[in-house]
Amino acid sequence: MNVTLAERPTSLLVADPVEDATRREFVRLVGGGVFAAALVAACGEGDDGAEGTPTGSAVPAIRRVDTPRGPVDVPASPKRVVVFDRRGTLGYLLDLGVKPLAALSAPAIYGSTFHPLLTDATDIMALDSTEPSLEQVAGLNPDLIVAYTSEGPFDSNYEKLQAIAPTVGIPFNFQKPEEALTELGKVFGLEAKAADLRAAFQADVNEAKATLENPGTVSLILPMADQLRIYDERNLTGEILKGLGGTVVPDIKPLVQVADDDIVHVSYEQTNLVTGNTIVIFVNLSADYQAIRQRLVSHPLFQQLTAVKAGRVIEVESQANFGTAGLRGQRQVLDVLAKGLA
Repeated sequence: MNVTLAERPTSLLVADPVEDATRREFVRLVGGGVFAAALVAACGEGDDGAEGTPTGSAVPAIRRVDTPRGPVDVPASPKRVVVFDRRGTLGYLLDLGVKPLAALSAPAIYGSTFHPLLTDATDIMALDSTEPSLEQVAGLNPDLIVAYTSEGPFDSNYEKLQAIAPTVGIPFNFQKPEEALTELGKVFGLEAKAADLRAAFQADVNEAKATLENPGTVSLILPMADQLRIYDERNLTGEILKGLGGTVVPDIKPLVQVADDDIVHVSYEQTNLVTGNTIVIFVNLSADYQAIRQRLVSHPLFQQLTAVKAGRVIEVESQANFGTAGLRGQRQVLDVLAKGLA
């Protein structure tokens, strides 16, 4: 059956509220981005030999986090977090119950300030992702800056960001974007919660699999203005399909120009390479996408594909596929696939 975006489930995973701080505040010394923790002296024996009364052990004010750029000391309980990427960091932080002050925004891609599934992000300040202002970031007086290591603005401004506040770049895996939960859990001391969230999503995949027949072969494509992009299994949708028992086709290895690339671009005249018994079309939220989509679905070669004739075409929102909406985006992808494959 055909599943369009209008039929997508709209239920959202509501992020838990940020926990109240129970640990000593991190103290940032102004100038040069230098940070220090307040020292806490435990009561001990006095000069007269009398034993002092214990007042409880001190809670560390900082946590050392290993990152691809080396270890970084971060506040144990950050309160003023800035997200310096436009991808999944914001969504997964909200899943963990952490609400940042600000995050990079790309409305031309999302069709809104932040991804439309992130309904709890309306009071988060939007920073322009095309030309992010470091002065604006500094003016927020953040105590922690976090982003994906592969995000362009982050890489090019890393040293300057470090001078503003402790800055952590986390690795990101487009094949398994939920790994960001694990990495962010390490940064914020929420490892157990991250593990529980990932386990719950895997349980949802297993539950969906139990209700479906084997999906068989599935092709993943994204229509573009002048060409068609074909994906292999190395993305969220591909991983979910494998979890449901499906197989992603075609094998694009003989077609790629860069070794181990996970996509290949072909002309619309090569649409016959899309051989899956089911086709997943990644759809964008941008304003110009509908005209691009129409070019694909009206193309004579596309209309002759086996999956199209059988009505087995599913539309999956592309930014959700790449983790931009966090776990709620992943659940949307799973729900749309399960409905379309039923």
